[in-house]
Amino acid sequence: MKHFTHKLQQLPIVWKLTIWSSFLMVLLFTAYNAMQYYVMNTWMYKQEETRIRQTSSQIKAFFLDTKRDPITEITRNSTFFSSLNEKDQFIRILDENGNVIFTIENQLSANWVPAQSTDIQYMMDYWHEDDHLLIIRTPFAVDTYKGTIEIARNLENFDDLNHVILFFYVLGGIGAIILSGLGGYIISRQLVKPIKIMINTMQKIRSERNEGLALRVQLFHNRDEFSELAAIFNGMMDSLEDSFHQQKQFVEDASHELRTPISIIEGHLSLLHRWGKSDPKILEESLTLALEETKRLKSIVMELLELSRAEIKPNLQMVKPIHPLPVITKVIQNFSILYPDFTFHTDLQLNQDHYIAITAHHFEQILLILLDNAVKYSASQKTIEILGKEEEGHILLTVKDYGQGIPKMDLPKIFNRFYRADKARSRAKSGVGLGLSIAYRLVTNYKGDIHVESREGVGTSFTMKFPSRWMGVS
Repeated sequence: MKHFTHKLQQLPIVWKLTIWSSFLMVLLFTAYNAMQYYVMNTWMYKQEETRIRQTSSQIKAFFLDTKRDPITEITRNSTFFSSLNEKDQFIRILDENGNVIFTIENQLSANWVPAQSTDIQYMMDYWHEDDHLLIIRTPFAVDTYKGTIEIARNLENFDDLNHVILFFYVLGGIGAIILSGLGGYIISRQLVKPIKIMINTMQKIRSERNEGLALRVQLFHNRDEFSELAAIFNGMMDSLEDSFHQQKQFVEDASHELRTPISIIEGHLSLLHRWGKSDPKILEESLTLALEETKRLKSIVMELLELSRAEIKPNLQMVKPIHPLPVITKVIQNFSILYPDFTFHTDLQLNQDHYIAITAHHFEQILLILLDNAVKYSASQKTIEILGKEEEGHILLTVKDYGQGIPKMDLPKIFNRFYRADKARSRAKSGVGLGLSIAYRLVTNYKGDIHVESREGVGTSFTMKFPSRWMGVS
């Protein structure tokens, strides 16, 4: 049995569906036919019993009504008994001792059944070789005379009809097995067809590797589970393709960003190695530039490490909610010292009961990135606003500057890694395009959201949205 079950589990889905659907159909068909056969057989047998019992009752009533010597009445009314005796039946009258006093046969020999008197009425099945007989024995009494009415009916026709019915049921069952198997196979193939299409698409994706990422499963517009599965698969492939291109772009950008300072450092060291070390001016200039590029290289590596840490999602159940006001105040104080020519305005409509579920370190890191970005790209109007309010169960925090703004075409991409709206100007401001990507991942890791609004020549505002915690309880 275990071997059969193991083999069944290894079959393709088409054959599994075919076998199980056929088995279920045959089981239902067999159960229905068996019940129908039983009901029909029982009903026909009861009909035979009713007919032979009626005949016995008529004969008994005849004897009771005449109230005369039964032997005399039988002789005088033999035609009556002949009219009651049907085909394949005999009627036999016995005396008290079981002796036969009268017999009438109609294509059924009375010698097949031994005569037997009785005191109670009963009915029984009796077999004479291959012939099936139904026998009823009924006692009667007229004055002092006692006897037994014995009637036997051959059920050969009844059995033949049952055999014919059973034969057609079996034949129908075989036909049902064939048709259900064929129908189950056809239906199974139709059901599995979408899966086959998906498998073929996956095999093409695997064989074609990078080029195969653009392949998609044909959508089925019947709104069933397979259609939903195909849509989910295509969505997954879209995300995978985007991730692949982002990874590829990340490697290219990282290589470019790292290659530039390394090339500069290598150029200055080569210059010093050839003849620059004998010239104090060239030596000083090369060492200064090489040191700046080394710091820039270190900054890139540190931001890459921060980005990799930001990719790790924290366990939010272990995060202790913080109040944002102290962290914001601390960061603004530090920036006010670093950039005394800037003005930092705050409008924080938050009371002491408003908390957000984020670590203080990460919240401070996000503020540092957004404020540093605002400072770098502010124009002549060196004013930065920090706004905060509670709205519909969320804390909204906005960092707004009045700088050069971001082109509209660049807004959807500014949270991508290494993306800079103006690469030449960003390099001059020591930017590598990782800060906003880090901030975005940190915010989303804590179930928050961040979006940007900007107009060129007017300014830019970044708004963070965190779920509010009331007194540390959600």
